[in-house]
Amino acid sequence: MRISNDLITKLESRAADIWDTETAHELYVLYSSYFEALTIDTTHIKSMCRIVREYAATFEISERKHVFKIVIIALAFGPHFFNDPRYNHMIAQSLGRPSTPADRRMALFTQSAKKIISLRPQDNRFTQVSMQLQNSLKNHENHENTQDDNRVVLLTTQLLATRKDTSFDNPSAFIIPCLKHCNQYELHEYRQRLSYCICAVTHGFRWFEDPLLHVLRELLSDGSQQDLTDNLVRFYERFA
Repeated sequence: MRISNDLITKLESRAADIWDTETAHELYVLYSSYFEALTIDTTHIKSMCRIVREYAATFEISERKHVFKIVIIALAFGPHFFNDPRYNHMIAQSLGRPSTPADRRMALFTQSAKKIISLRPQDNRFTQVSMQLQNSLKNHENHENTQDDNRVVLLTTQLLATRKDTSFDNPSAFIIPCLKHCNQYELHEYRQRLSYCICAVTHGFRWFEDPLLHVLRELLSDGSQQDLTDNLVRFYERFA
């Protein structure tokens, strides 16, 4: 049998797909109640695993135990945390050190990630998001049908300042890209843009592209904004 580069690529792709599938099932068993509240199945989890695995590969992290650990951490940070400005320093000082062995880089990364997670509130983080959305949107009538990004920046900056888990001196580096994402996702109304940015603080960078949050994305993308606040609150009540 002739072993061609094409065959090797296909075998590697098949092995990666099997890993994604097996990991998705393992995660579902570990966190079934959480995933049920999100209204997702192993197909969504598999997609998330693939996203994280491909990011990890860009840092030459491919060992199964290492990638699995990063996937677990991505449940807290969001699968696109590799591009989240809040974690740039952490990644640069750990995974982003190519001359350092993978085991050492993973140890540094895990240590930093655990520290960040330990600084987060111990109660239900989704309950907090719900309260933040209600408080921020309660005066939305004054901004109806506007694209008041200055107010979005102000309120999101204030929210970031209350977070102890991410020491971040330049909130605009996080918020401005989030507003650009809103444009890409066709979120043009004030309440949509503010809600997206508030959710991004907890759910992570580009959370609209997180397969685990497809239901939340649909709620925010819905053209009918009359019941947006109530719908978002009801979504988060599932995790109470």
